[in-house]
Amino acid sequence: MIRVVAGALQDERGRVLLGQRCADDLRHPNQWEFPGGKLEAGESPQMAIAREFSEELDLSSRAADWHTVRRGMAIDPVRGLQLQLLTARFRALPHKRVHQALSWVWPDAAAALTLGHLDRQLLRWLAAPRWLRIVDSNCPGQLRTVGPFSRQCWRLLRWPELESGSYADALERELSTRPTAGPVMVHNRLDLCTRPGVAGVHLSARVAQQYRERPVSWGSWLSVACHDNAEIAHATQIEADFILLSPVRRTPSHPDRLPLGWPAFGRLAQLAHCPTLALGGIFPVDLEYVRRMGGQGVAGIRGFSPAARSRLPLSRR
Repeated sequence: MIRVVAGALQDERGRVLLGQRCADDLRHPNQWEFPGGKLEAGESPQMAIAREFSEELDLSSRAADWHTVRRGMAIDPVRGLQLQLLTARFRALPHKRVHQALSWVWPDAAAALTLGHLDRQLLRWLAAPRWLRIVDSNCPGQLRTVGPFSRQCWRLLRWPELESGSYADALERELSTRPTAGPVMVHNRLDLCTRPGVAGVHLSARVAQQYRERPVSWGSWLSVACHDNAEIAHATQIEADFILLSPVRRTPSHPDRLPLGWPAFGRLAQLAHCPTLALGGIFPVDLEYVRRMGGQGVAGIRGFSPAARSRLPLSRR
């Protein structure tokens, strides 16, 4: 297996630097990528990425302090490549040497670019949400700001009682009144996931089972609800970008459903081939613990409401 490193250099706003291959590139013309290259004999990933950024972007080895992205690994078994992602904060201005263009891009927006397959796999671990606020009609006060309000705080618009046209109208109102409130995912509405301002679509486990391959283009994010290993395997089959795993704790909305508990959540999150968000009795302050258990982020409805802002999370049972 040939080991390759890719670097996600980020600026002070959280945007990531991508390079565009030249039009005459024999393998991937005009494709966008994380800069990087093969490890040479005796090199660590940090040494290799520092060398590559010096060669490709004219950045000295002291211009960035590189760290590996947890689980940021992609494998191409056909070509025998193993690609590892590292990230660092921008300290000096890069200059293009081998790419036809360089661009600072929001990680969640990079999905719309023409990326290589391995780079797209790495993007999931970099850009999948840390916080996902589920906007539900049963929690009318839930639309108000809770917790961090950034590009990593996404919204999932879950309005199952609305008819098709009413949902689309409500979506437009949400996008127009809160244009800077973070990426928006629609719920089970594949027909709306390409609308301007919509990052992608979330599928319930039931709807996801209707598909045997990815139902949306790579330009849209795809998340899937999962409750067990079989559903996680199916989410992998249809190439979901991240999953919502639930219920971690017992919830008022599903009082009769047996919660997974933290040990099972951690085990299933490690089995998943994409980032996993914890759902079910989860609060924004649970993020650090979820990440220690192998998850990517947290999602919730009531736990993300204004009334829950000052509440402590339930005991981790």
